[in-house]
Order: sequence, then C-alpha cells, then structure tokens
Amino acid sequence: MERIGTKILLIRVLAGLLYIFIYYITLPVTAKAQDPVFSQTYAGYLYINPGFAGSIGEKKISLSYRNQWPGNLTKYETFYASYDQPVELLHGGIGVFMSNDRVGAGFTNNFNISAIYAYHLRVLHDFFIHAGFQVSFNQRKIDVDNLIFPDMINPSQGIILPTQEVIGDGQKIYMDYSVGFLGYSGNWFGGVAILHLTKPSLSNSEVEGASLARKFSVHLARNFILNHGSGKRELWTVTPEVLYSIQKKIMYLNYGVVVSRNPVSLGVYTRHDLQFDFSTMIFAIGFSNLFMDFTYSYDVYIGQKKINPFGGAHEVSISFRLPYGKKRKEARAINIPRI
Repeated sequence: MERIGTKILLIRVLAGLLYIFIYYITLPVTAKAQDPVFSQTYAGYLYINPGFAGSIGEKKISLSYRNQWPGNLTKYETFYASYDQPVELLHGGIGVFMSNDRVGAGFTNNFNISAIYAYHLRVLHDFFIHAGFQVSFNQRKIDVDNLIFPDMINPSQGIILPTQEVIGDGQKIYMDYSVGFLGYSGNWFGGVAILHLTKPSLSNSEVEGASLARKFSVHLARNFILNHGSGKRELWTVTPEVLYSIQKKIMYLNYGVVVSRNPVSLGVYTRHDLQFDFSTMIFAIGFSNLFMDFTYSYDVYIGQKKINPFGGAHEVSISFRLPYGKKRKEARAINIPRI
C-alpha cells in the first residue's frame, strides 16, 4: 500500500509540473489549437456555419456527445446541444447552441454558449442566400485544486505546505464573434464560415500570441435522389459531401458520402489532417422517423500507430424536429443529410 501511495504522490507531483509547463511556457502554442472536431458534420450544423439557423423550415433540438481516444486516460469529451427555428417576422432564423469540451476528466474545460441570427434572402426563383451572425460567451478553465507542486511536500510529514507557485484561478472568460454565409438551390447547398473574428485572448497575462486563431471553413453537399417514381418514403438518396477547414496551421479535409432510404442512413467519410499527415475513416449509421433522428459513428485511425495509440472516437447524436407552424412562401427548406 505504501508503494502505491508513493506512485500516486509522484504522479500528482508530475501533474503539477506539467501544469506549469503547459500553462506558462507553451500557452502561445496551445491557445492556438484547433476547435473540437465532430465527425457527424451536419448533426450539429450550427457549429459548422451560423448561416444554417432556421434553414430546415422546422424547429429542431440537437444533442451530441463525442468521446475521442477512449483508451487514453486524458481522453477528449465534447458535449453539444442546440436549438434553431425559422422566424417569419425576422425574415430569417434564430438559433442557440452550447458546447463543453473536457480534457483529462475535466483537467481543462472549455464552455461555450452562442446566440445566432441568420437573415434569409431569396436571390432568384430557386436560389437562396443566408447570412448568419453569431455572438458567443466562453469560459476556459484549468482545474488546479487537485494539483501537488514540489514545494508543498514536507519530507517527513507529507503534503502540508502551501505552494508558492503563482497559478491564479486558471480561468478565462471572453466574448467571441463569427459569421457564416450559406447558399442553396435545388438539391445542392454550400457555404463559408469565419469563426473567432476578433481572435480573442485566452490568457489573463500579457503573453504575446496567446489568442484563439481565426477558423475558415468551406463546405458543399449535393443530394442525388434516385427512383423518382416511388413513394416519398421509398426514395433512395445519395449525398456526397466535402468540408475543408483551416485554423492557423491546423487544416482538415473531410469528404464522404451518405446513402439514405427511410428509416436508415449509412455514411462513410475520410478525414485528413493535412499538417500532421493524420487520416481517419469514419463509419456512421442513422435511424430516422417523422420527428426524431439518431446517429452513431466511429472513427478508425488509419495512420501511423505511434501518433495515436489510444483508439478512435465514438460519437452519438440525437435530434428532434417539430413543425414550425407557418409555411413561408419566399423560402424553401434545405434537405440536410441526417448524418
């Protein structure tokens, strides 16, 4: 038991030293890390582009959970919840979403809540443009309560001394702003989004460069509807998709296809990290009815094992669709893939 206790103490001391290294030495690097990444691109479409608010012509509630590298003690867990609907009076749509990104059982925690308004404009008979504007409240927190630093240890009595390390409260609160533009016509839709417009600082100190880098995204999808002569529930739909995003030096390219026939959808994607030559295959299956969608996906790493020895990622999403109640003559809903 004494040996086990010594190992635990050593681990906690090392965690304290690691905190100092990460928080004070590498902050300019870590602060510019990429946003959390979801494999199910359109399950949380507000997260991708604020221009999607109110775009499906219904009220929608979405919930998602992602567990990345479940075999690692410092796994990444991301929670997401959103609501959006069209609003005829505002000539557009509104939305709100919350996300919470946890690393190492809450050692670091990033919380976000965003409010969105998207203006819907009919440009031509069958061509529409949405312009979305997003305001976000963010809290970035590092849990320092359970850390043990070397100067807290008395050689004969154990952990009884207060630390002299200047660690602050490990918390940063900041505002953030983003925009997105969406275009659609017929069975295709695509858009661009620019997130973190003001590059908010993530540090309470004056560390130069400790800011959240802007993120640029471009996405495009096309629905191909087969056997048009059949009933609506018997239609086969094939939807190829592509998404490219860049945040500082972090670049992702996602592409794949979704095949749907009510009530089942199947999706296969590939995601490439263009900076680290890191590739992932994503397999997804979804079930839908008139009011609800459920999707599960799993990421399979296909690169060098030494980069990611902890497995892939599990992701689950569920959404509920409710009628808006008013049919708008000047707009048409987008047929967004359920996966």
